[in-house]
Amino acid sequence: MSEPQEPPVFYAGRPVPADPAPGTVIHRWTDNRPNLTVATTLPCHETQEVTVLNRAVGVVVICRLCSSTYRLTVVDDLDGGFTAELTVSAERFQLSRAARRRST
Repeated sequence: MSEPQEPPVFYAGRPVPADPAPGTVIHRWTDNRPNLTVATTLPCHETQEVTVLNRAVGVVVICRLCSSTYRLTVVDDLDGGFTAELTVSAERFQLSRAARRRST
């Protein structure tokens, strides 16, 4: 019987595959924001940014462009900043906009 494989880990600043497997852990640098929040980019689309509390643990994050889903945990990197740890989820969601209600 073989040992279960550890999920791959990609550290901040390193390239990430186009379609990482579920369980893959991706580290991203963060920018400090007001009110104890931090912002980070999503691995699937560098132009998409998410802002969360700097104590966030296991927050579900969904890319609005491709519906890729991640579990985000903010980690104190012990030098005055934070790192975002995004774990690729197997869950997929279909995002849609709510229809505007017509006034009668």
